[in-house]
Amino acid sequence: MAFLPKFNITTSTARNLEIIAESKGVIENAPLLPAYESRLREEARLRSVHASIRLEGNRLEEVQVEKVLKGQNVKAWKKDIQEAKNYAKVLDFIDDIYQKRDFRITEALIREINKIILKDIDDKNGGLYRQIPVAVQNTKTGQIIFQPPEFYDVPILTRELTQWLNLDKGISPIIESAIAHYELVRIHPFADGNGRSSRALAILVLYTRGYNIKRIFSVEDYADEHPDDYYGALRKSDETNTLTPFVEFFAEALANELSKVKDKVLLYSQDRKLREKIGQVYLNERQWKALATLIDKGQIERVEYEQITGASTKTAERDLKDLVEKKVVTRIGAGRKYYYKFNP
Repeated sequence: MAFLPKFNITTSTARNLEIIAESKGVIENAPLLPAYESRLREEARLRSVHASIRLEGNRLEEVQVEKVLKGQNVKAWKKDIQEAKNYAKVLDFIDDIYQKRDFRITEALIREINKIILKDIDDKNGGLYRQIPVAVQNTKTGQIIFQPPEFYDVPILTRELTQWLNLDKGISPIIESAIAHYELVRIHPFADGNGRSSRALAILVLYTRGYNIKRIFSVEDYADEHPDDYYGALRKSDETNTLTPFVEFFAEALANELSKVKDKVLLYSQDRKLREKIGQVYLNERQWKALATLIDKGQIERVEYEQITGASTKTAERDLKDLVEKKVVTRIGAGRKYYYKFNP
């Protein structure tokens, strides 16, 4: 029997799909400086790795994951470190393959994703369909969410999912990604790494459907911040035999994430006129925030900079000195009576 997912588009889902579309448009059309786009991409990659492995009980803090991804030594459990390395490799693998000509999502591809996830952790079972019964549980609470199908049904169920993914269905890529995520979790085809494999598949579906959005967002971050909602949506979809609860959660998660990214992109890019004025220079978020006032008024005082950015006096002075050195502003006056003039 072919895979035919059942779901409804709720009012909440429809609203979040609109938010996603609006945010996508802003992000893709914002004139980001290359340095900032690269920085945002690295931040998203870090957040994705940390969130996805933490959902599975990994104990690394985000700062430790960052060090691991930079090849630095971290004092932590070997398995935790390897999980971080492997999920980063999965994200790199996705980046390498999704734009290839005639690309298709296949069983072999899903198995390869799991093989990378379990490399040097469980090489014996990595990429191989399970031969044992398993249960899906909330790793935060230990609560059993649902019992996946019998292991002997795994190959045909996974094949049906990939066949469905390669059909022209005419549905939103967001909904398709949510369904792919949920169904792979439900099938639970592998002995381990199913959650990470499912989240990686969701990313891959989005990318191949035109939703890579400069690769500066994290699918996993919201789920990690709201694990009860994440696991609750999985459980409710299983109990009601409809994907509506998980589709609703997934759309909410992505809308929330892209809204945050949109705000950050607008802060960094401002507008084309600003980019042309300051050129290819690195500014921190406080400096970007103050630039809006600088452009509007043409000048700014240190106290005003502190009020706008929330910076301390020492930090404000350091930021403004940096802006002077980068020729974004000029300090006018001396002693206690001085201000900073924007250099158009």
